[in-house]
Amino acid sequence: MLLPEIREVHGWSDDKILQFMMNLPAAAAVYAGQAPVPASLPRDVTDVKFLSLAHEADADYLVTKDGRHLLRLKRYRRTRIVTPTQFLALLS
Repeated sequence: MLLPEIREVHGWSDDKILQFMMNLPAAAAVYAGQAPVPASLPRDVTDVKFLSLAHEADADYLVTKDGRHLLRLKRYRRTRIVTPTQFLALLS
């Protein structure tokens, strides 16, 4: 997402965006994405990394627009796989 889009979507000033971006690494957790996931599960081997990370992070949600491969699973282990719209509705 580009800076003008962030401003428009969130109504944030450049200073607020910069502050958020500078604080993001400090609040982030890093995972290797090494948990084994069968490549046939998402039907697209390039999506295995997302399921692996969700498993390692013990994520509640995996948010995606990938309707062909990931969304059809609905869940992987304890992680619910949802669209951005569904995720925002769940947050409300």
